[in-house]
Amino acid sequence: MARVFIPGPLNSLQKVVSGSKIQISARNVPHLVVDMGDTTFSACWFGKGGFFRVFWPYPSHGQKQSTKDCKTIAEVKEFLDNPG
Repeated sequence: MARVFIPGPLNSLQKVVSGSKIQISARNVPHLVVDMGDTTFSACWFGKGGFFRVFWPYPSHGQKQSTKDCKTIAEVKEFLDNPG
């Protein structure tokens, strides 16, 4: 199995979001999985655009996923604390 680079912003996000873990997708994309009880979120860092994208529900199992783009770690944390 090839080694996968974990972007610094994703590591930094993991440190401030409790109950999160980094996973590697089947396409070797690192993402942070956050279980918030009734909903599980996935956050990815898009380096070229310089933003995080939060997806839910995760895994989708064929459901339509909603997304939210966030520029900062604080914005992601605030969204995960109050997703509604």
